[in-house]
Amino acid sequence: MSYNSDKTANYLNLSPRERPKSLSFTEFDVQPPPIKTYASSVVDIQTQPRLYSRNNRRSYQSLPKTQIIPNLLRIQNEEFVEISKPKTLDGIAKDAGEACRGLIESEVEVTLKDLDLLASMNTLTTSEYIQINGTLEELCASSNQIKQTYLDMIPYLNQVNEICNSVDYLELLTDELDQFSYYLEQKINSVKERKSKFK
Repeated sequence: MSYNSDKTANYLNLSPRERPKSLSFTEFDVQPPPIKTYASSVVDIQTQPRLYSRNNRRSYQSLPKTQIIPNLLRIQNEEFVEISKPKTLDGIAKDAGEACRGLIESEVEVTLKDLDLLASMNTLTTSEYIQINGTLEELCASSNQIKQTYLDMIPYLNQVNEICNSVDYLELLTDELDQFSYYLEQKINSVKERKSKFK
């Protein structure tokens, strides 16, 4: 596509009111644009190379029927706007694939966020377990120290047990001695009474 730069510059310098409503493509040495879609009326630019503005759109209706073809051109604000054609099976499949890809990407993104959250929770749990492990190690060390202290005190505890047993034996022996003393005292009293009777 080639342009006449001088004519194009002159046209662009004009205000919208000063610009002509109907332009010929040959005025700018421009090749006609590719045939595109128009809503209901069709003009073949190859056979009718004129650019119609919005105000002159009714000219489409006056064209011969031989110039109405499936590929159409729509003019909007003096610009060519392409209307999407009916989608084929390949296009529908492509759109479905794009939709599936978007859905899968969103699902993967959500899964990755869940995995990141799970990883952070695992990290926090690991730190908590490390603290608990340190506390348990301190408790084990204290328990071992208490156990060693108890082992060191076992001989003294045995001596205390022996002393307690000796005290019990002495108490029993003391009771027996008291009973024997009482018996001797009774004997002595009886002997004294007999002697007094013989006198």
